[in-house]
Amino acid sequence: METVQAIARHADDNLLDDYFDERLLVRGEWRKIKHELNSLSPQLLRRLGDYFMRRNHADLAIGCYKTILRAGEATKQDRFAHASLLMQFRGMAEKEGQYADALEAFRELKEVSPTSLPALINIALYWMDAVERPEEWAGEVREAMALALQIAPGLPLCHYILGIVDEIEGDAKSAAQRYYHVLEMDPSYGAARIRLHWPDNWRFLDRKQRERLSSWNTDMPDVNELVVDRQGGSIEAARSVFKKFNAVIIRNMFADDAWVGIRQDYYQQLGERMHKDKRGMWLMEDVDQSLRGSVTRLTDEAGLESWLHGILGEKYDDWRFAEHHAWHIQRRDAGGEWVTPCHQDHPVFCANNGYATCWMPFDKCGDDRAPGLELFLDDIEHPILLQEQFPHMPLTLPTEFVHEYLEPKRLRPEFVPGDMLIFAPLVFHKTEALDAGAGGKRMSCDIRYKIGPTAWGFGEMQA
Repeated sequence: METVQAIARHADDNLLDDYFDERLLVRGEWRKIKHELNSLSPQLLRRLGDYFMRRNHADLAIGCYKTILRAGEATKQDRFAHASLLMQFRGMAEKEGQYADALEAFRELKEVSPTSLPALINIALYWMDAVERPEEWAGEVREAMALALQIAPGLPLCHYILGIVDEIEGDAKSAAQRYYHVLEMDPSYGAARIRLHWPDNWRFLDRKQRERLSSWNTDMPDVNELVVDRQGGSIEAARSVFKKFNAVIIRNMFADDAWVGIRQDYYQQLGERMHKDKRGMWLMEDVDQSLRGSVTRLTDEAGLESWLHGILGEKYDDWRFAEHHAWHIQRRDAGGEWVTPCHQDHPVFCANNGYATCWMPFDKCGDDRAPGLELFLDDIEHPILLQEQFPHMPLTLPTEFVHEYLEPKRLRPEFVPGDMLIFAPLVFHKTEALDAGAGGKRMSCDIRYKIGPTAWGFGEMQA
């Protein structure tokens, strides 16, 4: 077998796949590969680091960039790749020390390159996600944002972050004016708008500001604006809809009878498990080891991956397609107690918009036929942490207030088997609640696809 050094020179990912797929299946080979990385040149390490990122082997990619850093030959791009990988996804970030390592990596990047906007922004986003006593870090965040505004004075995100800092420090009046300034710069900035409508901040706006704020509310889209029919439609049309609304419904993505076999095989089993487990959603592997394979065959036949890459590729410029592990199967009954409340799938600042959820119904649902999926379409760029979900986090908003604020933006699409809904992780959504006897039952699956490392600014990386 060739050495890592020899195989790293290949430009063909397929050859790398054959080499690493075989080795990673062998017990102990992972450790050997990590050891062999130490002998490679920075150029080959960058090549492999880039490859491992595309293939979702984050630990190995981090190992490549760490080796470059230890050798003292790291470029600005190497440091950014290392830092962004450390912070790339909540599942990794929750490993002990992972977030702290990422913060130090971004601090090092800031020292090497004081004008690195990604380093400055990610220091602040880390603070918003992970710090237990945020008031102790406020000074560093203010300093980082002051530098960031010198580089990009027109970036609303910097002013939004400073508004958060003001709120943490108890200065709601200053926070309200910062959020208002964000909306002056970008009236569609939904996260600033919802924080301004919270009464604690709203009271610090004068009459003219309140009038202007009301005029900036975005229009409610018609549900038909979200729909693209695969028969006669195109990936480009779906991409345009997703770019505008952060969601798109694709009709006829699958044959209308595609899910019949799965539905027949698992409806009764899922109903029994609902009563036993007291819940209505499971990882596919927890239901049946073959279920994910059955769903994968159907999605592969439909060309789901190429559609996703086409739809998301423009919005997430230079980010790379990679499968996320979360494949779920669900059953919802009219009048059932298992109703998922209004929420965002991935309320994490550091990994904002890092993946998309594909939701596929196996039954007719929505519009009172069976519990469908309701969307609340407002252009919210950041997590809005709900008190019920995150009682330990600062700056949560009351769940009831958020629901009331979002209600005018609620859409209740109709779905039939063969449809697919794609939406970004910060789109609020919930299970449609129906009274017993008012509708039937619905089975569905949702698959989440991750678009490469997700720290803010990854598109600027050239390594």
